[in-house]
Amino acid sequence: MSADCLPVAGGRVFEVRLLGPVRAIRLGREIALGGPQKRAVLALLVLEAGRVVPAGRLMEELWLGSPPPGAAGTLRSYVSRLRAVLGPDAVLDGRGGGYMITVQADDVDAGRFERLVAAGQAALDAGEAAVAAGRFAEALGLWRGRALADVCDVEALALESARLEELRLAAVEGRIEADREADLARLERLLGRARLITLTGPGGAGKTRLAVEAGTRAVERFSGGVWMADLAGIAGPELVAAQVMEALGVRQEGDVPVVEALRYRLGSEEMVVLLDNCEHLLNACAGLAGALLRSSPGLRVLATSREPLGLPGEVTYQVRPLAVPPEDPDADPGTATAPAVRLFLDRASAARGGSLTEAGLVAAAGRICRKLDGLPLAIELAAARLGTLSAAEIEANLADRFRFLAYRRPAADPRHQALRAAMDWSYELLSPDERGMLGELSVFAGSFGLAQGAEVCTGGDVAAALDVIDRLASKSLVTAETAGDGTRYRLLETVRQYAADRLAEAGGTQAARQRHALAFLHRAEREHGLPALSRDHDNFRAALEWSLAQGGPAGPRMAHALGGFWLARGMLAEGRDCLERALAQPLTDQSLRAGLLRLLGATLFESGDLDRAEAVLAEGSAAAATAGASALQARIGVLLADIRNMRGRSNAETLAECQAAAAILQAEGDLEGLAETWMVMGRAQFWLDDPAAATEALERAISFARQSGHHRAQMRASHWLAVTFRVLPLPADTAIARIEELLQAASGDLWAEADLLKPLCILYAYLGRATDARAALARSRAIFARFGAKFALAESGIPAGVMEQALADPAAAERYLREAHAALRAMSERRYLVVVTTRLAGALYAQGRFGEAQQMADEAQAADVPDADVWSGALNLRAMLLAQRGQFPAARRLLAEAEARITPASSPLTQAEMLMAEAEVDRLAEAPDQAAASLRAALRIYEDRRATQLAAQIRAALATIAVHIGRSPA
Repeated sequence: MSADCLPVAGGRVFEVRLLGPVRAIRLGREIALGGPQKRAVLALLVLEAGRVVPAGRLMEELWLGSPPPGAAGTLRSYVSRLRAVLGPDAVLDGRGGGYMITVQADDVDAGRFERLVAAGQAALDAGEAAVAAGRFAEALGLWRGRALADVCDVEALALESARLEELRLAAVEGRIEADREADLARLERLLGRARLITLTGPGGAGKTRLAVEAGTRAVERFSGGVWMADLAGIAGPELVAAQVMEALGVRQEGDVPVVEALRYRLGSEEMVVLLDNCEHLLNACAGLAGALLRSSPGLRVLATSREPLGLPGEVTYQVRPLAVPPEDPDADPGTATAPAVRLFLDRASAARGGSLTEAGLVAAAGRICRKLDGLPLAIELAAARLGTLSAAEIEANLADRFRFLAYRRPAADPRHQALRAAMDWSYELLSPDERGMLGELSVFAGSFGLAQGAEVCTGGDVAAALDVIDRLASKSLVTAETAGDGTRYRLLETVRQYAADRLAEAGGTQAARQRHALAFLHRAEREHGLPALSRDHDNFRAALEWSLAQGGPAGPRMAHALGGFWLARGMLAEGRDCLERALAQPLTDQSLRAGLLRLLGATLFESGDLDRAEAVLAEGSAAAATAGASALQARIGVLLADIRNMRGRSNAETLAECQAAAAILQAEGDLEGLAETWMVMGRAQFWLDDPAAATEALERAISFARQSGHHRAQMRASHWLAVTFRVLPLPADTAIARIEELLQAASGDLWAEADLLKPLCILYAYLGRATDARAALARSRAIFARFGAKFALAESGIPAGVMEQALADPAAAERYLREAHAALRAMSERRYLVVVTTRLAGALYAQGRFGEAQQMADEAQAADVPDADVWSGALNLRAMLLAQRGQFPAARRLLAEAEARITPASSPLTQAEMLMAEAEVDRLAEAPDQAAASLRAALRIYEDRRATQLAAQIRAALATIAVHIGRSPA
């Protein structure tokens, strides 16, 4: 199911979508509207729902002011088609020389969007920030791309698209304002019920700005006013009270203690004192605040600090960095309206005197803001450079951000003049053990778990690591991300780079990186779960890169441990590069070398380089033999057997080789190897047209894979099990349900999803679900293309061809199969190539291009690949081509040969395809009764399978024969 066809929200049965490409959805499935002009007619009518749109206006819009002859009839046919597919949910009437559509207001996403935006603005005006934020978020969630994206060549719709885009930007503005208002509203509520509130967050996060704005808004509520004491320039704790006195305008008289003077000034007045920048004077600030709060019942203290003051009753309010746009710019069309980017562009406009014409500025701003972690101070310092540099040049200079990000003019607070000054301020307040651990944590890439932090920083002492990490988190230098599978920690990139510089200055980088590399080597060797490995992918990369650069066995060992992960996740280019670099190291351990060669061979196989894969695996087999590693040699032998099977070796030989390998692996207790071996055996049984035996073998493979945690073998075996569901005597809808269960279990594993979508697209086609079928295939191929999985992408031409033939579009089948034919030939692959070539001949035959079909059939026959004609239908096709030339005895001999190969274990689909070929030969031989009998037998098979699309095609063929012989097709 495509992303555009996700079920409609709120249980809605029907919906017309204009906020993106024009779509109509019923019960979560897209309605086939037809081409762009039909969709444009629908959009024009829906935008005027309940009103008659003159036919003349519709024609003027559709044909850009020059309707061709017959335009009125064409328009009527469009409306007729729309009326048929949209009713009864939307009613189209012709009246008064035009057309009108009647549709429920909530069934059109654009109308719902406008009402939600209006509701959000009303809530914002009423001071209900949380409600407003919810309305705006719901409104923006309706968008799926540019409004009316596929019909904007119609001028009226292009104008409407622009209007809706302006309203979307207003909604984004409203959401940002609502979020800001929500922050201020929360602080306002807190000031009403809490007496000490501390705003915490990393340096440059905007704590002071938020506190000042909250205080400004609170002035009217507190009769004694709001007073601010800036403590940034105070060095000694004894000066804190004096600074507060100065802020309040209190004069100390005689020998009256400062605190007493402040108590007298405060009395019982309702007022707020804002203590800004408390982190370097925590004890003094806490002592003063506690003393004043106890004696002055009307006092509220609003503090800003990088860590809490630690007093009873204190409420801590975390000020987080500004939201940044996502990594993928296509994932969110609102990059320019992300709060961090808005700040950058606002400051950029000031730096350039209001001119923001630089090409690519918004995209560059998004990247800059991500690199700067959304920290307002860093963003402002970067944007200030736009007076003399382009955004791209600023981005390039961020590699040395602490030297680069500094104002060249004096600032009121030196910490706001340079990013490094802000970081230095925080660092100097740390204790020695906090400084040491912060530096060592900088060797982590991305997030890390507590156990890994302890292994790198505290010699494995988890309690000690937690103590220091907790203190660093309280100082806003480490962020914690809680999840069901354990808390993860990370440093903001700006903090990480600063800490790395400090670690290097102290000469601790080499030792910390060594411990980091060893920690993740051990983790890679003992961890098999893909989610856990994926969480630490950045750390594995960093550790492996460092280990390979240092030399020694750690790098090759880590590459060997991660090889299965790269394959399972489709990271073929990364895996190939790392494995080749590991093999380039001097290796004395021949077993390790053989293991690396096995993984490289598998990666090359999936990448479509069969020649090199076979050579690498042969080298690996020799290395395993030298090492006496019989199980490893058996696993390599299975991979070689798999490749040689693809290149023409018989399935019987492949089965025999795998059975011999399975005996060795069973004796060695190698469950991972057994999973791989039984998967190849199951596929060979499938190719031999024994789906029951294939199912049994594949289920054994899955069992071994689960026991050993071999995710990739489980994934591949599940794919081939799904393929057998297509040919087993199962109803198509039952087979679909089983594959969809496997698909749900594979959620988040893109390669597994892509594999499962291939048989699923064929089954969708069997049921006539063309949109679902094509969407499933498109997603599968997009995933393989993204991974660089050339072999899998080429092989997907087979299900694509079968799907399009089932949907009665042989021209589309031809396009897919020709692409696959070229790709597989380039790889020197033979088995799949024969199947593709024969399927291509079938697509050409269906288009009446018999000469070209004969050429492809001859090519497939000349390849002489054992067992290849079982699933390719080669005998059937050659029989039909002979019949086209009038050679009926020869055609029937081939069909008899095909029938003789069918066994009780064969798939019903094999029988049905042979029956259809017999019917075609009999039709050409002018034997309609025999043709009809064969078609009725095939129809029973398809009806038993509930393959409604294929059954409908046979009924149509029966009806054609009935016309010729003058009797009922039944």
